[in-house]
Amino acid sequence: MTRTRSVALDTAVEAVQLAPAGKMLAALTELGRLSLLDCTGELRHLDSIETGLQSGELAFSPDGSQLAVTGIRQREVVEGVVLVYPVPPSAAPAIPAAVFDTMATAPTFVSGAPPMLVVGSYLRLVCLDPVTFKELGSADGDDYIAPRGLVSLKDRHGCVAVWGRQGFSRVHWYDLTASGPVARNKGGKKEPESLGGIAVSPSGARVAATFARPEELVVADPAATEGPYGHVSVYDNAKRALIVKHPIPGSLERDFAGYDGDAADRRRAYGAERPPTRPIFVDEDHCAVGLPGGDVRVVELKTGGVDLKWRLGFRLTTLDYSQASGLWAAGGPDGWVHVWAP
Repeated sequence: MTRTRSVALDTAVEAVQLAPAGKMLAALTELGRLSLLDCTGELRHLDSIETGLQSGELAFSPDGSQLAVTGIRQREVVEGVVLVYPVPPSAAPAIPAAVFDTMATAPTFVSGAPPMLVVGSYLRLVCLDPVTFKELGSADGDDYIAPRGLVSLKDRHGCVAVWGRQGFSRVHWYDLTASGPVARNKGGKKEPESLGGIAVSPSGARVAATFARPEELVVADPAATEGPYGHVSVYDNAKRALIVKHPIPGSLERDFAGYDGDAADRRRAYGAERPPTRPIFVDEDHCAVGLPGGDVRVVELKTGGVDLKWRLGFRLTTLDYSQASGLWAAGGPDGWVHVWAP
């Protein structure tokens, strides 16, 4: 890989996304600061603004002219808020596109006719007009749309959503019509609630979702250095069905949190404190996944083979990749953002 370029932000980085052309990077911290960085040379701040939101996520519009930010706002009650900024964000005040009870998650712009901004809320999947932000319609679901749990489909006007509910998740497919989302399946097999994220393959034929293991890992072998941190599930969009699950190995030392084991048989217990990053399709048959300790691993989706692509040397919370520019970007709990090319 080429030299990694890095810049420090104010606190832990919750989300990064490269713009459609791959030359700008948006980063959002846990305190709600939205930063726009120029990636064409040394990382350079183009703009920075306080959103006032926590537990934030972000998404560029397909033409790169807008940034949607979702999160929660603490007032007399907790609100889920959708803000839409121009690019750069300080060029005009943010538009409060929607305010919901409790939460707003997973902003996703959808191209086609009609174009939409789709977001998750408590009990609802909501479609908004991306210009007027009028609500076009909604669909009821489980308790909530999981963070990083929405992706638009490329081969038709639709999306896939991951709903969370009381310890588990389900994957749902929707057609998007002028009057809102229409569910096209009754709900898939149960997955763990700890979603890392969901992504669509370059052809649009498949989606992949990452999950952390829901229970502790107990290791009896004192020489063991790795264990199954979670898995990636691959779904067929035409059949709306699970194709295969592949385990994602993690380092016991770097990725897992260790606990006291059973002293009688000297077992060691480990837990996955946070999910892997959302999967990144590097091509139709390979997904890259970032792990908390800083490893980026590539899963071969046909065989389940896993290769270590990079050991980055810094901790990860979020990962992104631009096919347009070939750049990778990552953010970590220490507040640093990193950009590099293979």
